[in-house]
Amino acid sequence: MKLQFETLDYQQQAVRSVLNLFVGQPNQQTNDLQLAHHSQFCPNAELVADLPLTENLANQQNAQNIKYKTTLSDHGLNFTVEMETGTGKTYVYLRTIFELNREYGWQKFVIVVPSVAIREGVLHTLETTRQHFATLFDNVSVNQKFEYKSNQLSRLKQFAENADSPHD
Repeated sequence: MKLQFETLDYQQQAVRSVLNLFVGQPNQQTNDLQLAHHSQFCPNAELVADLPLTENLANQQNAQNIKYKTTLSDHGLNFTVEMETGTGKTYVYLRTIFELNREYGWQKFVIVVPSVAIREGVLHTLETTRQHFATLFDNVSVNQKFEYKSNQLSRLKQFAENADSPHD
């Protein structure tokens, strides 16, 4: 059975809101950082602080009629997207990942979940949306993932050091 995914306006609005936070940031595929002991890390490019992140955040909060506004000085570069239960949050954040990759060249993302059941749901969604996202995003290498296990710390090192993340 092949699933059909709809493009829902409120989900697209959530994705656009995240993308709009970073308007003005450069598109960079990698920003290699050489450490003194010659260990190379391949992070996403650092956000350019003097670009209008504060203004972008205020614009998005106003657009969403958020009453209790926060500033960058409150939480730094930590942003939250809140959606009701059953609205497709997992789909939205996965699609947001692909859009951030296309728009800004960011390649590494960490998804943290509060329980085993939610983790299993996310892993299942990654698999069921694989072809959908491949079609939407011109066959970009999708769903290269790995599941953190405390007895496999070397995989975290691989994730940090390699331009291509380790995956299952």
